[in-house]
Amino acid sequence: LASGYDEETGELIIKFVNSADSAQTVSFTLEGVADVASKGRAITLQAENLSDENSMDNPTKIVPVETEYKKFGQTFSYEFPKYSFTILRVKAEK
Repeated sequence: LASGYDEETGELIIKFVNSADSAQTVSFTLEGVADVASKGRAITLQAENLSDENSMDNPTKIVPVETEYKKFGQTFSYEFPKYSFTILRVKAEK
């Protein structure tokens, strides 16, 4: 888990790796921000197996998928898929 703030876009950024073979729900409590938008983005790279990788025959087996997430707030939960790397981005004021 890593987090930061993008001054240019005004977005809080949370990066999370789930190396488990099942989805993991994580609860967050944001401190140090005055206001958090309810809608933001989730950008996820996910594999079905730990041995999955892109190849010349299948160069798009693992690609980033961007979705809208509408449940951000000062406290929120997010379910991270198995074998995934996810970046959450949401507008937030410091």
